Amino acid sequence: MGMFTRLVAACLFLAAVSGEAAARRVALVIGISHYDHAPALANPNNDAADVAAKFRAMGFEVMEGYDLAKHPLELRISAFAEKLRSSEAGVLYFAGHGIAINGESFILPRDAKLADAVTARLETISAADLVDMLSNGPAAGIVIFDACRNNPFARGLSANGRGVQAYEGLSEVPAAAGTFVAYSTKPGFMALDGTARNSPFAEALLRHMDTPGIDIAEMMRRVRRDVLAATSEFQRPQWEDDLLDGFSLVPAAALPPALPLRRAPSDLLEAGPPPAAGLPEEIEDFIRNLYLKPDTGDVEGLAKQIFAADVTSFGSPFTREELVQARAHWLSGFRKVETRMLAGSLTATQRDPSNLAVSFDVDYRLWPADVAAASRQGRARVTLDLERTTDGWRVVSENGVVLEGDRLDRLLP
Repeated sequence: MGMFTRLVAACLFLAAVSGEAAARRVALVIGISHYDHAPALANPNNDAADVAAKFRAMGFEVMEGYDLAKHPLELRISAFAEKLRSSEAGVLYFAGHGIAINGESFILPRDAKLADAVTARLETISAADLVDMLSNGPAAGIVIFDACRNNPFARGLSANGRGVQAYEGLSEVPAAAGTFVAYSTKPGFMALDGTARNSPFAEALLRHMDTPGIDIAEMMRRVRRDVLAATSEFQRPQWEDDLLDGFSLVPAAALPPALPLRRAPSDLLEAGPPPAAGLPEEIEDFIRNLYLKPDTGDVEGLAKQIFAADVTSFGSPFTREELVQARAHWLSGFRKVETRMLAGSLTATQRDPSNLAVSFDVDYRLWPADVAAASRQGRARVTLDLERTTDGWRVVSENGVVLEGDRLDRLLP
């Protein structure tokens, strides 16, 4: 059984960036599709996973979180705030439910109930506080709210709260100094979830966000045009800009072409730190013969060869021992797992001689422990952040998303 197969993903470009372009840029990407007290949303987790993958391909250091309750979400935001202090640019992307209560905007964690206006403020995260956080950290702070979806919380809160004005989506959150705040639609209006993998807004954002050298305001104008066209002008993205200077998510000439790792000519790496000798073969060997290695029974021994002592798995922090236990519990639900990495799909971004981000596609098939249940199969793209140690490469972060085929609600308990 494939002990360490990841059934999710990102698309990364082979990159080596010059010292100027490699200035630290960080992103926090949050998606909440499944709420404890409301019907599930179709797209937010897909949107967030694809946006996170794109940010990694653009050279950002990415933190992620999916279906987080309030306390874990607060911890993730606090960890992101620490990273902002030493970064030249920070981006926060949120996909899920948002609400405006008496003119104040909030994003909703997974466990929000919103029985009344008082408890609603205790159960949610202030959108204005998030904007202020981005204002107080890097030189450029970008906030993207895709949080104006069909929202049952607003209707219930308005009905139950005397003198409470609550409506779907966010009210306008002023851009603080040095920030750019984008919305998937006009404040107070509803954004569409869509019928495809991504919402209309996320699909347009993914199409334009990695355009080299484009100012972020021009990028949003292109996103707006695409969304208006896709929704018959029902949904109109909007933004507020208080940046002192122009800002591009991808500086001009900083985004290299996407190439398979094995075909990478050495001159593509000359602008950045040189790769370790034999890097392509070494990394592919690590993926095929360790990360995707069938379970040999020595779970802990294999884990020590694969994972760092502390690892982030699908946006959640684990010690190596905790991850082994969680993974074993998940895998116990299957009697057989088969995976195959697609030839030519392995790509990498080398941040420095000791840190590498890789992605690859895998075909998978899983047979549930219940012999009466049908097998599940599909294709996924896996994203790993690797760190070179004295004992070889180790995984410090793993993530990904199902590309096609049968979907899995959760990969870990």
